Amino acid sequence: MRFSIVSLLSACWIAYASIALAAPTKNQVARPKSQWPSYVVTFEDKIATTTVDEIRTLLRSVGAEITHEYKLLFNGFSVVAPEETMEEIKQKHAYVSVERDQVISVSPKVGSGTA
Repeated sequence: MRFSIVSLLSACWIAYASIALAAPTKNQVARPKSQWPSYVVTFEDKIATTTVDEIRTLLRSVGAEITHEYKLLFNGFSVVAPEETMEEIKQKHAYVSVERDQVISVSPKVGSGTA
């Protein structure tokens, strides 16, 4: 009887510790969807259609939103998605480029004589 009580208490403690350790800490709390960054995803010509479909399926499964499709100058899309998912895509797929969307501006050098 003593053995079964000790076993039961041990099992309860292990279950509690597992749940406590699995819970996200303050720094691990995921951003709300409204705060997800935007990315530009481009595919090299040699990428398989099935790979592109796999990436789209993954993005849909996490609730990401494809905001624009690119087909004229390059093959790809803009997407609002969690950073962790985009990092996973970047690490897993060789013929995929993932860049955080940003504004780039060009202005002439001061004193260069161009306006």
